[in-house]
Amino acid sequence: MGGELHWARIHGYSGSSGEFSVGPPGEGVRSAAGSWKPLLTTLVTGVIAFLTFCILIYFSLPGGSPVVVKPNVNEGNAKVVPAGEVLEGFVMDAVTGSPISEAALTIVDLDDLQGKTPQCRTNPSGRFRFRDLPPSTQSPRPVRLRVQKSGYEPSDSYVTLGTTALPITLQPTTSPENDR
Repeated sequence: MGGELHWARIHGYSGSSGEFSVGPPGEGVRSAAGSWKPLLTTLVTGVIAFLTFCILIYFSLPGGSPVVVKPNVNEGNAKVVPAGEVLEGFVMDAVTGSPISEAALTIVDLDDLQGKTPQCRTNPSGRFRFRDLPPSTQSPRPVRLRVQKSGYEPSDSYVTLGTTALPITLQPTTSPENDR
């Protein structure tokens, strides 16, 4: 038993505190208990960065996920079908460059996977996203997009299905100079 106690004292074990000291002898006792925290912080930061990268890659691919499993109501089992296309972008004021929230967007010449006319609104940052659009048989596939917002001239243009960063600018119906 004396040898074990001697080994523990040489290697910095303090029986009273239950800790090992780190560093050369004679420099005082520094606890090794907190030395794992920087390593853990680095590891967690790396994992978060990797997951963020994976999520960004997943959502930047045209069409979102590669396949969608939908139930087949006639047969009572699942059927694998191609994933729907997406159309994403942002709407901003042509004069000020500010994002426009609550703008109404409609894809005029296309039905979504549920057979309805695709419609959405921009969020407070001016961003929009159409999901569940039918997979394109031609590449690239142009669709007619209509954008409307009170106080702005409507926009009607052809855009490419699958675009994920489409910029749209709306002209105000009255210019800021006329309001003075």
